[in-house]
Amino acid sequence: MNNSENLSKLNPFDFKKNSKNIFFKLIKDLTVHHTKNSREYKKLFKFFGYKISKIKNINQIPYIPVNLFKNNDLRSIKSKDISKILLSSGTSDNS
Repeated sequence: MNNSENLSKLNPFDFKKNSKNIFFKLIKDLTVHHTKNSREYKKLFKFFGYKISKIKNINQIPYIPVNLFKNNDLRSIKSKDISKILLSSGTSDNS
């Protein structure tokens, strides 16, 4: 069972203050996954000078503008493994 499956079984109101770093751990795990499995994502990380080993809190994880996903292929899984594609329901196109 992966971290996101474990998280879905937790009641957020049961969290103690010191255990609320679960979100940080999940986001860091996702960031590690994406940098290992997406050449383009890894290039972004390198270009901006981010190092996974230096990330110690949520504020050090880079914000990725949504337009990067819209205009670039930042996929971190194989095409054949894609099970769902979500499209924006926005009313404007700022491409």
